[in-house]
Amino acid sequence: MRSLGRDLGLSITIASTVAESVSSNLGSPVDLRRDLAAGLLSGTVATLAMSGLMLTGQRAGLLGKQPPRKISDAMLDRLFGREPGEQPRRWMTAVVHLGIGAGAGGLHQVGRRMAGGPKPAVLWGGAAGATLWALAYWIVAPVVGLLPPPDRDRPGRPQVMLASHVLWGAVSAVLGDRLSEHEAGSRAITGNAFDGAT
Repeated sequence: MRSLGRDLGLSITIASTVAESVSSNLGSPVDLRRDLAAGLLSGTVATLAMSGLMLTGQRAGLLGKQPPRKISDAMLDRLFGREPGEQPRRWMTAVVHLGIGAGAGGLHQVGRRMAGGPKPAVLWGGAAGATLWALAYWIVAPVVGLLPPPDRDRPGRPQVMLASHVLWGAVSAVLGDRLSEHEAGSRAITGNAFDGAT
């Protein structure tokens, strides 16, 4: 019984230390909003860079139908139950891919803040992109039936998609950090300029 109490006390101490560390790394609500906005923008730009690499892979014959198109096609088929034309499918693909990229970028930047802004951003971002690829392509896509796992997918697609996600993560982290730091600097300059005006 004593051992259980000691273990419980240790668990509570560890949990409170982790919670304190996370809350101190999040900063103020302004910092959180700033990082989220920087992440949304950097995730969108990173998705455009990623799309360029994916288009190159597709032109080289390595992708077949691009995964974002498979997602949007599945969504349109479920929503409308009929075959929408090519133009709505292209628009939906762009919306889905940019939306996922922006949302993931926002979470990525906030996660980087929670982890203390690990450096170098390009390496940590690339690792985050690779982790996102692993979750999406080893777990989510096979479970929902969009793609087979990478070891059973068409030759070349897993490598192109992994490289695209690493590029996405690197661009998202580097640009997100720069945007977040720029916004923080702008607020500090503006705040200081108006402090003496009263």
